[in-house]
Amino acid sequence: MATNVRRAAIERSDVSVPEPMQPQPLIDPTASARMAVLERYHILDTDRDAVFDGIAEIAAALLDAPIAVVNFIAVDRQWFKAGIGIGQRELPLDVSICRLALPERGIFVVPDLTLDDRFSCNPLVTVAEGLRFYAGTILESEGVPIGTVCVLDTEARAGGISDLQRRGLEALAVQAMAALERSAAAARDRFKLSLSEALLDSDDAEEMMSVAARMIGKYLGVAQAGFGIIDETQDFATVEKEWNDGRMPSIAGRWRMDDFGPDRVASLKAGNTLAIDDIHTADDDASTPADAPYDALAIRSLLSVPLVRDGIFVAVMFVHHPDAHAWRADEIELVEDCAARLWNAVMRARADERLLCSEAIARARADQIEAIYGAAPVGLAMFDRDLRYASINERLAQMNGASAADHIGKTQREVIPGLEAQPELDAELIETFNRALGGEALLGVQFSGATPARPGVVCSWRANYLPMHAATGEIVGVVLSVEDITDEQAAQDALRASEARLTQAQDLGGIGSWEWNHATGKGQVSPSYRRLHGLPAHGDLFGNDDLFAVMYPDDHASFRASVEAGIASGHRIVVEYRVVLPGEAGVRWIRGTGQRVESDLPPVTAGIV
Repeated sequence: MATNVRRAAIERSDVSVPEPMQPQPLIDPTASARMAVLERYHILDTDRDAVFDGIAEIAAALLDAPIAVVNFIAVDRQWFKAGIGIGQRELPLDVSICRLALPERGIFVVPDLTLDDRFSCNPLVTVAEGLRFYAGTILESEGVPIGTVCVLDTEARAGGISDLQRRGLEALAVQAMAALERSAAAARDRFKLSLSEALLDSDDAEEMMSVAARMIGKYLGVAQAGFGIIDETQDFATVEKEWNDGRMPSIAGRWRMDDFGPDRVASLKAGNTLAIDDIHTADDDASTPADAPYDALAIRSLLSVPLVRDGIFVAVMFVHHPDAHAWRADEIELVEDCAARLWNAVMRARADERLLCSEAIARARADQIEAIYGAAPVGLAMFDRDLRYASINERLAQMNGASAADHIGKTQREVIPGLEAQPELDAELIETFNRALGGEALLGVQFSGATPARPGVVCSWRANYLPMHAATGEIVGVVLSVEDITDEQAAQDALRASEARLTQAQDLGGIGSWEWNHATGKGQVSPSYRRLHGLPAHGDLFGNDDLFAVMYPDDHASFRASVEAGIASGHRIVVEYRVVLPGEAGVRWIRGTGQRVESDLPPVTAGIV
């Protein structure tokens, strides 16, 4: 009841916020770095999310506080991804308490805001029934603080927070960052998928280039994106079409490449991606005495990804900024990935156009297939019946820690020193190859072991083994595709660990969480939820019948009425009921809160008890 009273005081519509008595200067040396990280996540101004909402709910319950938020600090505002007890999505920075928490890192607690000179004049504190207590844990990425999971109260807490609450907040911060990483990775994957689908919708190479330039330019927020085709002399690049948002002059035309720096062009011809944050300060090309060619085109920063086939520089994908821009690793990886997708699609389209032509066209198509083989994002190889490498692409050669040439004609034991010292892995590989030679297609086989490419690191791989048939139908070898899933496994392990810490925090705080599908009458509940209801920690989907079986009969009607009213109105659901514990344990009062997930149909609700 006390929490509800304090929350009502904060949410009163008649409370006015006075101007700050002593405005605090907005000196923030990490602002630009923080914004760069936030832009990478594409998180600002996104829709509410049930995962982040759940984190805020748990934080409020953990500290029995009226207000809890998951927020991110932009250059000019504090933006709330999730919030309990606050009716806004953002606040100006001059009244932000979290902004001043960022330099502290870790857990930041202020038992009484009125006694701290940094906050005593803040209008959120000086207003009637204003804030008194603050506790937050910093959200950090790439060494840069970007936001907080924090809890606030209108009553001071001289004792601060307990060790249990501190650990709980830390666990929630880990969970919030895991959710943020999943959200960012999902956004990038969705973009890559949408690009691939757009390329598949066209069979015209020029149209593919235009579509890819527009999509990449808009997604990255750059001013210009496009493609240059290199002529046979390797001296000139022709840009026929580009995407441009209007901030830069068109770059369409034929350009002498060495005018832009012979050293840079040589690096591109060697197959290296060129990323320059600021042309005016770059020192990568001593052969370019002036910035005039770039200044004439208003190019201040650039990212160029070459396509090199059979040692010949044939095309380049570029993105340009009119201002200095620090290219992030994920931006470079995204453009390289998109360039590879585009080149493959373009080569496919051009091969299809010439498929019915002469023998020379057939040879060109074979060359394109070879280029795709070499540029494939997974490791590929072919083995003869003696299990010796007949061919291998660079990706798999890099995984094994040897050049592609050093593989041909050798067995895996001969290529990978120390494989015999891993008898279980060696035996498993031989058995799998023999099964493929016997005609069996083996998909998704997972292995773990060490190679010279990453000394001392136990790597994990996912592989497919397919029998290779001659025209007569005879099995003449094995085709192998391999994907290095070491980082993926590590990320999954980290996610499982963070979920385990969240479950532990719920158990320690006496909190349970749930998500309910009201069309099926069943839902997912946490182990602590089941224990609070006197049930084993693990079981099948939890249903209405399971809940009412342990609920005190006199509470059934009021429980149903509260839930149905909350679903119909979209407002917060609050229920109180008793459960009959097994044996002689007696009766336990349960209080639950939740809310309908607005985007779901049929209705789904989520919350905590």
